[in-house]
Amino acid sequence: MSKQANNDKNKVKELVKKYYNIDLTNEDMEYFDTLVKEQAGSYYAFSNAIGRVVSRKAHIGWTTFDHTGAPVAVYAFGSGAENFKGFYDNTDIPRIIGRIAGYSLTYPVYKLPTTGNH
Repeated sequence: MSKQANNDKNKVKELVKKYYNIDLTNEDMEYFDTLVKEQAGSYYAFSNAIGRVVSRKAHIGWTTFDHTGAPVAVYAFGSGAENFKGFYDNTDIPRIIGRIAGYSLTYPVYKLPTTGNH
């Protein structure tokens, strides 16, 4: 989206409307500009700023905007909640949800040749 917007604020608004169906206000764009400036020089400045603006508009809160290698504390209620007690690797969560829904989420393993083009 960053390349599509090409530093054009109106284009940013247009793209957020297109991809998220969210109308950004001038206040949202000021917040976006502040966030981009805070992360000046970061490759992820634009995408992080868009993520925070869209999250704020959708009333979604995050505890961090960074990735960590730490296990994630997961708690749930309702049907299937017994499957979520304690700490999990974040990549285990979709597998658990898939298993509860009746799907097997396994990733294919490809053996690549040790030489040649691949």
